[in-house]
Amino acid sequence: MISRCHISTSTRLRRYAFSKSLQISGKKCPFYHPLLWDGFFSKAVRWESNKSRRFNSSFGWFQQVSKLEWFGDGKDSSEMNKLVLQYAKEDKNVESQECLVALEQRADEVFPDLDAYSAVLNAWLRQSENAENADDAYIAVEKATGLLFRMRDQSKKGLKPSIPQHNAVLEAWGRISQVKGSPQQSQKVLEEMEHEHSINCKPTIESYNLVLSSWAGSQEHLRGSAAQEIFERILIPKNDKTYRIMIQAWSHSKEVKAAFRATGHLMKMLRLLQEQHAKGETKSMEPTVENYHSILKAWTEARDKHAAGKAFNVLRLLEDTYLKRYSDLQADLSMYRFILQTHARSKVLGEPVSEDSGDSSLIMTHAPTIDKLLSKIWDRQYVPDTVCFASAITTYANCAVHESLADDPLPLAKRAEELLQEMVKSTLRSDTVEVATEHYNTVLRAYTATKREEAVDAAFKLLDTMENSSDNRIWPNSTTYSLVLTILTKSESTYMKVEEGEKLMSRALRQLRNYGAKPDIFLYNALIRAIASDVPSERTFRKTLQILREIHESKDVEANSETFYCLLEASASLLETGPTQFGAMEKLFSHACDAGLIDRPLLTLFRSISPPSIFSRIVVDAAKIDDDGTRVIPTTW
Repeated sequence: MISRCHISTSTRLRRYAFSKSLQISGKKCPFYHPLLWDGFFSKAVRWESNKSRRFNSSFGWFQQVSKLEWFGDGKDSSEMNKLVLQYAKEDKNVESQECLVALEQRADEVFPDLDAYSAVLNAWLRQSENAENADDAYIAVEKATGLLFRMRDQSKKGLKPSIPQHNAVLEAWGRISQVKGSPQQSQKVLEEMEHEHSINCKPTIESYNLVLSSWAGSQEHLRGSAAQEIFERILIPKNDKTYRIMIQAWSHSKEVKAAFRATGHLMKMLRLLQEQHAKGETKSMEPTVENYHSILKAWTEARDKHAAGKAFNVLRLLEDTYLKRYSDLQADLSMYRFILQTHARSKVLGEPVSEDSGDSSLIMTHAPTIDKLLSKIWDRQYVPDTVCFASAITTYANCAVHESLADDPLPLAKRAEELLQEMVKSTLRSDTVEVATEHYNTVLRAYTATKREEAVDAAFKLLDTMENSSDNRIWPNSTTYSLVLTILTKSESTYMKVEEGEKLMSRALRQLRNYGAKPDIFLYNALIRAIASDVPSERTFRKTLQILREIHESKDVEANSETFYCLLEASASLLETGPTQFGAMEKLFSHACDAGLIDRPLLTLFRSISPPSIFSRIVVDAAKIDDDGTRVIPTTW
């Protein structure tokens, strides 16, 4: 017997090439032996992967031997299938698949068996699970999918892939669902299963759930709609996992109706839960805390003017389910937080009210929903955290500023300040509450909505508290002083606004310097507006021009379009109508043109307050007519 350990690799390859040439010519090979096979094949695999390498034997014909030649027609079928299994077991996936392909291409009746296909398929799936990066995993799953489709195309009985094998491939696509294109590949496998005539290979609810999970976990923009399309064509009974995945898919989607659709699946689950409760069955359809969190978080980002009311409705569904003993689940702090955040975004204090008027729209009352939510938090022995307090304060501030929601903004602003004081006290009870400058600024913004003298007193008290605090997290910034100046500007009090504004400005510059901060242009603009709101006089107007000079001399700020907007307003309100006023307007507008700060609001204001002759001479004459006949101001403006 010939022993391969006594023969070099090159010698064996030459002998094999020579023996094959004899076989092809019909002659008998004197030294062809099966023991030569194992060493040859591993070497041939490495050579075939490098297309540039060639081996020329002394007989001059051997060049890049293919796998098909290695599988001689006289080979035993079980022996070759065992070789495929061996490579697959050793996770040599490329070698095992190439053996499989070569075995498929044989001309005789020898063919890969189901175990060989399954072994290679499992090897690719293992590689995808253990891959170091998503790209390698994608390639491995793609190989497994291709092999699965090849199995489906085989005509021999017993080689059709099973449902568990299909589901294993679907699960692998789900693991890399964030890689672009993965959900589509998963859906392609599902569609092949749906088109299968054999009942033994039809998709199960697990198959559908795996594809839905791929869409739910992906980054595709229309993931919710894609998942919904698959959901609607499921003809077999759905389980609780199906609905939970749909809630996840819609909640994470960025589509307009995402939160609404997710809430719809929640309501369907609750109806099924009620049926299970009535029949005494296991309550598998009971929504989890995570389901409610996903939906309520989706409402915080929803582009829906009624988002606050609909989020509050989700809370009511939860409470109703608990009261009827369908579920033991109660709202936690995160749920209340999400609802408060939704109110802060929606500028809504009211709550949805059911009325039998036939109107499907939400009817909002001005009941203190925010206070109700905070009371529920305290009743559940929770302490509202920073986000809860901030959202409540922001909601009151938004409603105060929004003219259609408040006849008298002062009570809303005061309530915002009361919540701020509660927030300060809560810092002593819990380390989840931290007060910052932005929270004080939100309350000050609420006070900017009212003209009453009480707002000025409240604003200065808040400012004193911030300046005297030892906590640098609530020290005032440039925005703080701008808001106080705005409150002073809007006040109907008898304050001498020029003197008070200048004093506050000096105070702001001094304190900001102490804090290591710098003023911004909005602070100077607020000062111009405060001075312009005083008793009209030419002397007062010159004060505003002095501020413009200070801006030009400052190294910290630069004038913007709003600066000249404020100055034009000041010229219109402080100066008497006449040549002096018109000259001042013309100079200010020309200055803005030279600085390139003209925008639509500034141009509109100048047109409304200046005489038509001045506007025509400065703007109309300088404008150019474009191709469609529209007048366009110079680009340098």
